[in-house]
Amino acid sequence: MTPNSITIGNITATGGSFGPEAFGVSQNGLKTWVQATNAKGGINGRKINLVTCDDAEDGSQNLACATKLVEQNHVFALIGNNSDASARSASYEYSHNVPDLGFPLNNGYAKYPNMFSYLGGGGYARNGKQVGNNGMLEQQPGIFQWFHQTMGISNGGFCFYSIAVSQQEGIAEEKQAQAAGINNTYDCGGSNAGANPATGESDTDTINMKSKGVDGVWDAMDTNANAKVCQSFDRNQFHPKAKVSTVEVWGQEVGSWSAPCRNIVFVPGFEDSYSDTANPAVAQFRHDFDAYCKGCPLHAWSLDGYGVGQMFGDALAAMGGAPTRGGFMGWMNGLNNYTDHGLWAPLDYHPYNFSQPHQQCFTVVQWQDSAHGYVTRAPLNTCSNVGWISYPASDDGS
Repeated sequence: MTPNSITIGNITATGGSFGPEAFGVSQNGLKTWVQATNAKGGINGRKINLVTCDDAEDGSQNLACATKLVEQNHVFALIGNNSDASARSASYEYSHNVPDLGFPLNNGYAKYPNMFSYLGGGGYARNGKQVGNNGMLEQQPGIFQWFHQTMGISNGGFCFYSIAVSQQEGIAEEKQAQAAGINNTYDCGGSNAGANPATGESDTDTINMKSKGVDGVWDAMDTNANAKVCQSFDRNQFHPKAKVSTVEVWGQEVGSWSAPCRNIVFVPGFEDSYSDTANPAVAQFRHDFDAYCKGCPLHAWSLDGYGVGQMFGDALAAMGGAPTRGGFMGWMNGLNNYTDHGLWAPLDYHPYNFSQPHQQCFTVVQWQDSAHGYVTRAPLNTCSNVGWISYPASDDGS
């Protein structure tokens, strides 16, 4: 950090087997925020210097990136990291007390006090001792209740990979669905061990789900695998009420998928839709994205990458002329119902009492050809007080 600049680092898997658009779309948003902020003179007289590193979805390279950014580039913080290999550097970041505000694709965000998921702290103590709540992760089933009550879904199919980050999410989906009254009717691959990433979903799974009466399908897979799933659904004339995916498929590329399957693609999330330009915060993102990322595909993770930068900017502005890492982390831990100017559902980083219900707010969007994009089915102010579902962490966060 100098009187005129502050350096932040970002590790995103823009290379690797899933391709540049799997994780790289979030970096597009972060870069947009940096350029737009610097064009306005920076924050408190300091321009933002963003140094990026591609870990190519490789754990060793992820650690090498973190080491370089911390020890050679002397970054103030890591902002917007997004990679399925990010677990490799979690304990290194903790041991060097480097703030990390990023995408929670590793359990370090549920363990270490220096690591902050952009989705909030999950209610965890994050004291560096155990992942989550005494080694268990916690989720709320409010989104699944919406699908059960609003869409009438009762028999669920679940498709996820055998790799840890996907399997952990898939098992969490199953438990939340069951708590909401949705049966676990079928697991792709025949068990909850998860599918081989090299093969993914197959026609066999589609035929089995169709024969078992599955009327809602959830996944924890990448965009390319989801496109193949839609092809299989249409090829076998399987059309459940909803094919529910993760935020990774919340982008305009879904318009090129097989139809009619793409019109039953739903995505729940904790951010407003990038289509909701009536929201001033979304309108500002779209203005900046059009100006500084010409030709980049619209994606929810781009909005989130922009939001992560904006969140860091709020902290920097609040700290005044002498920002410190400790001051940044203290600002984060002191947040209450923070919405990032209206981009996100309210969040904080306080410990929760998991024996008590807690408010959960979310949004649900659905792809529609008639709208040439996603339309909102449940707005961001869809909220309810719901309890917690526990499930085991896939690793210890180190």
